[in-house]
Amino acid sequence: MILLLALALQAAAPPPAGGFSHGEETAEIAFSYDWPAEAEAVPALRDMLRGDLARQRRLAFGFVREAQQRARENDSPFIPHHFEKFWSVAGTMSSCSA
Repeated sequence: MILLLALALQAAAPPPAGGFSHGEETAEIAFSYDWPAEAEAVPALRDMLRGDLARQRRLAFGFVREAQQRARENDSPFIPHHFEKFWSVAGTMSSCSA
């Protein structure tokens, strides 16, 4: 749980080598979701992030379908969408000895 607190969502540079990166680009949407190697190395955290990736992808592509439908109904142009989520390490844990 503390490791989750140590990770912060930032729209920054992509994760370092060894991290996870998923990207898709179509005429309708550019979708990317990334996390660093430190998160990829923790199975429970990796599973949580993969679950969030799947959820966010479903939502983003669902919004695109809805926007396309509204554009058709209103006889207006469809504006492509963009979704980007990057996780990065914002801190580390250290141990203290007394």
